[in-house]
Amino acid sequence: MNSYSFSDGPLKNPGWLGVASLHLKETDSTNSFLLRNRGLLLRKGLVVYADRQTSGRGRKNRSWEQGSGRHLFFSAVIHPEIPASMIPSLTVFTGLAVFRALHTIPVPDLSIKWPNDILAGSRKISGVLCESLELRGQNIVVAGIGVNIEGDETQYPTELAGKISTIERETGRFIPPYALMEMILAELDQIMDMVHSGCSVQLIREWEEHSSSIGRKVKFTDSGRHDTGIIQGLDEKGRLMVETAHQKTRCIVSGEIIPN
Repeated sequence: MNSYSFSDGPLKNPGWLGVASLHLKETDSTNSFLLRNRGLLLRKGLVVYADRQTSGRGRKNRSWEQGSGRHLFFSAVIHPEIPASMIPSLTVFTGLAVFRALHTIPVPDLSIKWPNDILAGSRKISGVLCESLELRGQNIVVAGIGVNIEGDETQYPTELAGKISTIERETGRFIPPYALMEMILAELDQIMDMVHSGCSVQLIREWEEHSSSIGRKVKFTDSGRHDTGIIQGLDEKGRLMVETAHQKTRCIVSGEIIPN
């Protein structure tokens, strides 16, 4: 069994998150690292962060382009005490925490794109991947977060030109990755308090206020079915509500959404 050296968490007064931390020089992805080492998932509030990821993952196992600069890659272990039907909403709430932290810097022209991207203008600056499982009777969510910090788009493949950005490109400033992680965790810890206090609807309305997805006409695939519609917002469980051409509302948890 592997033995790891844990440090105190990044938060001074940790609640749901940041109770302890584990620093890795390099890993394939912090989410994959945790899911391979299941014993670590029993440590409520553990944060694993890496200086470099070699195979970062996004939704549907798509690769997360790393860039050659210094960026932020970390995952937090959450033990939510909410109904299982609400667990998918944690992707939405984690994205909101990232949005809040970047807005504080401030990064200009920020918006949230359902379900897991933070945009600066039309360019992706951050992504979220939440993965859930049950272990020893406990629902567990691994919330993975990546933020592009240093440099500009020239460090990425040419096919991403115009599609990706960094904090430094948008603000002219370099934010140390660990400091940004502290900011995001503080926001997410506060959000988790609100979720467990019954304030999920308030958070959903905040997400909608800052989303670039509302009102967009999209093509989507849900449970193998293809359709088109207009995004109306989120329901009380954080599912995307799309009104189809037949004026029927479809609630989507993780289907594919493409601008139409």
